Amino acid sequence: IKESLSKSGKMTSISGKYSGMTIKDARKEIINDLKEKGLLLRQLPIKHDVKVHERCGIEIEFVKSTQWFVKYLDLREDMVEWGRKLDWYPSFMVHRYINWVKGLQWDWLISRQRFFGVPFPIWYCKKCGEIIKADEKDLPVDPLKDKPKKKCKCGSNEFIPEKDILDTWFTSSMTPRLSIELMDKGLWNKLYPMTLRPQASEIITFWLFNTVVKSNLHYKKNPFKDVVVSGFVTLGGQKMSKSKGNIVEPQEVIKKYSADAIRYWASSSKLGEDIEYQEKEVIAGSRTIVKLFNASKFALMGLEDYEKDKCKLESFDIWMLTKLNELIDEVTKDFDDYDYSKARSAVDNFFWHTFCDYYLEIIKDRLYNPDKRGEDSKKSAQFTLYNSLLSILKIMAPIMPFITEM
Repeated sequence: IKESLSKSGKMTSISGKYSGMTIKDARKEIINDLKEKGLLLRQLPIKHDVKVHERCGIEIEFVKSTQWFVKYLDLREDMVEWGRKLDWYPSFMVHRYINWVKGLQWDWLISRQRFFGVPFPIWYCKKCGEIIKADEKDLPVDPLKDKPKKKCKCGSNEFIPEKDILDTWFTSSMTPRLSIELMDKGLWNKLYPMTLRPQASEIITFWLFNTVVKSNLHYKKNPFKDVVVSGFVTLGGQKMSKSKGNIVEPQEVIKKYSADAIRYWASSSKLGEDIEYQEKEVIAGSRTIVKLFNASKFALMGLEDYEKDKCKLESFDIWMLTKLNELIDEVTKDFDDYDYSKARSAVDNFFWHTFCDYYLEIIKDRLYNPDKRGEDSKKSAQFTLYNSLLSILKIMAPIMPFITEM
C-alpha cells in the first residue's frame, strides 16, 4: 500500500517536496506549482459537503488501515428480537434500537488507534506475519511490554506487538458482568440478568446495543430486563455540552440552592424527552424544601404528646387519609413504571394544596385548643397528621433525600 497521508495528518515522504505538510498547505503549494508551470487552466470556487469532527470541526480525512472486527451483520434478525424482549420506558424508544439494527452496514469495528485503553493481547510474527494470541490464563497482558511464552510455528521468536486498543464500547459493554465480579462472583446467578439499565437516548445505539449484543453472544440472554431512557438537558434549545461550552455548572447551582433543589428540577423531566434548564424551577425546588421543613416543624410541634393509640377518626380525617391512600396508589404505579416526573408532580400537588393549604390550616384549632372539640378529636387529627407527614416524606425521599432524612 502506498500512503501519501500519515495518521498524524501530514504528507508522507512519498509526496516528495510536499512531505511533512498538512493537507491544506500541500493543496495550496500544489496549486502554486501548477500555476508556475502553466498547467492550471482555470480555477473556479465550488461548494460541496465536507465531513468534520463533531467537536473540533476539523475536516475528516480517511486513511486506509488494517482493523479488527466482530462479525455480526448476519445476526440482524436476532438483534431485533433481543431488543423486543426488553421492557422499554418509554416504549417507543425500542424503535430507535430497531432502526439502528436495520441500518447497520458494517460489522463491529472494535480497534482504535489511541494511547490509552485495554490492549489487544496480540502479537505478529516478524518473520511470517502469523497472529499470536495470548493464552487466556495469562490475561491481562500488555503486548508492548510482555512477550509470547512460546515461539511462532515457523520457529521465529521475534514479534511485533499490536499497538491498537479496544473500542470503548467493546469494553464498557461488559459493565454488567464486571460490576458483579467486582462485588462478588458468587452473585452471578442471582444478579444476572440485571433489572435496570438507565441511560440517555443518544447511546441506545452504542452502549445499550453493544451490551445486548455482547451478552447474547457470550451468555445467550439479555443483560437486563428494563431500559429507562431519559432525554437531554438543553440550554436555549441546544443540548448542553462541555465541548460547546453551553453548560451550567451543577456545583454552582448546588452551592446556591442545594442538591435537593436541583434534584427537584431534574425530576420534572419526562421519560424520553429533553428538559430545558430553567433556574426558576430550581428556585421552586428550594421553596418546596423550605415549605417541607416548616410544615414538618409545625406538625412535630402538634405531635409532641402523640401516642399511637387506637382512636375513632373524624370524617375530615378519613377524607384526608382516603386522599393520601389514593396518592400512594398513584405514585407507586408511577415509580413502578419509572415515571418519576408524574410521581413528583402528584406528591408536589398533594403536599402544597391538600396537606398544607387545607389540612394543616383546618386542624390547627383541634391541635392547640382540644378543649373545644375534645381529646378524641385531637387524637384523630394527630393520627392523621402523623401518617400523612410520614407518607409524604417517604414519597419525596427518592426526589429530595437530604431534607426528608433530617
